[in-house]
Amino acid sequence: MKHFISILIIGSLFACTDKVAEIENEKIAEALKEEILQLESELLKRDLEKDVFPASELVHIVYFKMKEGLSEEQTKEAISTLESLRKIKEVKSLEVGDLGNTGDARAGSIEGLVLQMSFKSLDDLEAYQKNEFHLEQRAKLKDFFGGPPVVYDYFIK
Repeated sequence: MKHFISILIIGSLFACTDKVAEIENEKIAEALKEEILQLESELLKRDLEKDVFPASELVHIVYFKMKEGLSEEQTKEAISTLESLRKIKEVKSLEVGDLGNTGDARAGSIEGLVLQMSFKSLDDLEAYQKNEFHLEQRAKLKDFFGGPPVVYDYFIK
């Protein structure tokens, strides 16, 4: 009987020790989860502040001042040449239009054409810039322009 009580006491101690260890492990696991969540939150905040998320789209806008005295046919030819750039595989979208007078005093006074294109990435824009077809069309268009184009690029998030 003495041995039975001793075994019972020792068994109870081991059971308690296992329960204590289990509770301790649960506390450690919870603390680690909280720490991981905090770290993820801080990293996300840092990434947002540093703007390291990739852009979802790159918009490339080009303003062209046209030479004075161009005929309507020459203007249509310039527009058609610009629209042909959509054949280039890296071009996601492309629009061409006249710079219109909307009566907005803040608008620039330049008259001409505007080309708006979008690309999936900066790499795609760079590939487009080097594309042989693009370079050929660009050479054709030089005769229509009254000065160098003005370019604006921005990323849509």
